[in-house]
Amino acid sequence: MEFDKFELGSIADFSSGILLPRITDTVNEIPSRRMIYNPLAESSKYVHGSSELPLITPKQVGISMLQREAYVVKAIPQVDEQILTSNFASVTLDERLDRNYFVWWFNHSLESQRQLQATGQLGRRVVLKDLRELTISVPDLNLQRDIGELSAISHQQAHVLKERARLTEERALQFIRQTMMEEG
Repeated sequence: MEFDKFELGSIADFSSGILLPRITDTVNEIPSRRMIYNPLAESSKYVHGSSELPLITPKQVGISMLQREAYVVKAIPQVDEQILTSNFASVTLDERLDRNYFVWWFNHSLESQRQLQATGQLGRRVVLKDLRELTISVPDLNLQRDIGELSAISHQQAHVLKERARLTEERALQFIRQTMMEEG
């Protein structure tokens, strides 16, 4: 099967975020309509104020510059704006790329992984220049959608199983504690 090859910078636009300490508005865990974008965080942080800040939207893909991982940006109920910080880049893909396919390609394809490893030491953050210079093999849109959908479904199932395992462990520990209390 023949794939088109592109330099990523020619079919995607990249933007970087703001350093968290440079946000002059109040940032805390009290919910507001403006949230710091961070798919890796266990708890959310919100921005209280109206200063103009770089945003990431649900039509884009987010890339962790430290983890070298891509994420589909999701709409969050009760949140109007997701603020982009310097730990992440936003990626706007052109119509030739499916978002889920891009996330699969970036996170799991050998083509992407080899190029990312060649950008320097693993502990070093990736920079926008590195991302723009990656070469991507692009199949037709139908195959992209199939690959992307399969990858998204398997990722979602893995997340559900991980959560189920966490809850099972939590219940088991709670049962053990209660049993120890009754016997002690």
